[in-house]
Amino acid sequence: MKKSDQTKDLIITSAIQAFYENGYQITSTKSISQAAGVSEALIFKYFKSKAGLLDAVINQVALMFKESSFSSIQAILDENLSFEDTLTAFVDNRIAFIESNKHVLSIIIHHTQYDSSLLEGIEAIIRNNVNPSLLKLIEIGINEDYFSSTFDPLIFIEAFKSLLYSMIFIVAILKKDLDPKAIQGQVSTLLKGVHHG
Repeated sequence: MKKSDQTKDLIITSAIQAFYENGYQITSTKSISQAAGVSEALIFKYFKSKAGLLDAVINQVALMFKESSFSSIQAILDENLSFEDTLTAFVDNRIAFIESNKHVLSIIIHHTQYDSSLLEGIEAIIRNNVNPSLLKLIEIGINEDYFSSTFDPLIFIEAFKSLLYSMIFIVAILKKDLDPKAIQGQVSTLLKGVHHG
């Protein structure tokens, strides 16, 4: 990695922490430069403005969602587990991802009040990456004859996405840790409504 790329990453990491702790509006580029140990001019050289730095933070999250996060979901789907075991692994994976990225998710959620396109971007990422994974998961359940005859895949997908949104809300807005046991309990309740057994 080039030194300039390392410096950009250091600035982005410092910005994430500062935006999370103080909010985007209050955080100054000077405080970010001090935290990163670089000159303020370097921030403007790489990012042009504080808004450009925020865009870089958001782009980093989008890339993480697309590359690492959803490739790990695909790895779970490729394990050929039962429907329930796949769903449990899927939920555990989402919990870990949300917990490990709560600072960035908080910044994005708080900043959506100033830029509604961020929320649209998050919804597009979920729609383009989570929905296909959930459809594959549902296919596993159908192949196992898991679902009742009244099962509607779209309702299951929307219910599961609501669970994901609530997990993001808990860590990003309420700034609390997730309770994996409670979340798996919610998933079990959802499953009782769709299982034919």
